[in-house]
Amino acid sequence: MNRKLAVSLCGAVLLIVAAPSLARSRRPQVVQLDPSSIEEVLDQQGKTVICGLVQGKWIPGTVKNATLFSSLVSQLGTLQKNARKASGKKKTVLLNRIKRLRAKIKKENTVCANLVIVPTATPVPTVAETPVGGVTVTPTSTVVTVTPTATVVTVTPTSTPVSCSSYFEGANQSVTNCGKEKFGIPLNISANVQAGDTLYRDLCLSCHSSLPGAELDEGSNLSMNELRAALNNFQIMDGVKNITNQQLAHLVAYLRRSQRP
Repeated sequence: MNRKLAVSLCGAVLLIVAAPSLARSRRPQVVQLDPSSIEEVLDQQGKTVICGLVQGKWIPGTVKNATLFSSLVSQLGTLQKNARKASGKKKTVLLNRIKRLRAKIKKENTVCANLVIVPTATPVPTVAETPVGGVTVTPTSTVVTVTPTATVVTVTPTSTPVSCSSYFEGANQSVTNCGKEKFGIPLNISANVQAGDTLYRDLCLSCHSSLPGAELDEGSNLSMNELRAALNNFQIMDGVKNITNQQLAHLVAYLRRSQRP
């Protein structure tokens, strides 16, 4: 009795040791695939061929419950294993099935090989919602559409730079454009020293003749606007505050007649 028990124990040990080896050599019969990795394709005869994407390759097989895929190659391996163990009529039937399955694999391999493997898109990282002031803010993508527009170049004619070689010109010493810009006289108003001298004698000389050249000291640096402000601010000048801009421009030309660029 002890001898039989020892033999049984030895056999159990051998079976346990050999089991991992047998498990490693057995190929899985069924794999679960994503529905997008299973395709039904028609062959040239109009028959449906089921192809599964296994380890980056489309191969023929059968499917159960929409996602359980069994490759024809795995099925062939099972038949061959069973045929080696069978005998007589059963072995003959299995060998015939193996022959037909080999032909089917060869034919359907060509069909599945024509399927294109679509690269998997890289998932876009999801940005978590952020609570701001009690309100949950969900970030959204901003799509900016850029419409090409024609570039319009506006060319503004530039005036020829005014020569500043002199602020006055001519016999009556008219103020040049450069002089007008310097003295604050509008370009559309003419001004000359000769007319300014006459106005000064008529309007200003009675009060500004105590010292020779006094008029130059008091008004030689005033612009047209500054001279107008001086006339308005001093009560003693009430008699001349209402002169026209034309007269005022002549007076400025006279008062600044000694200035040079």
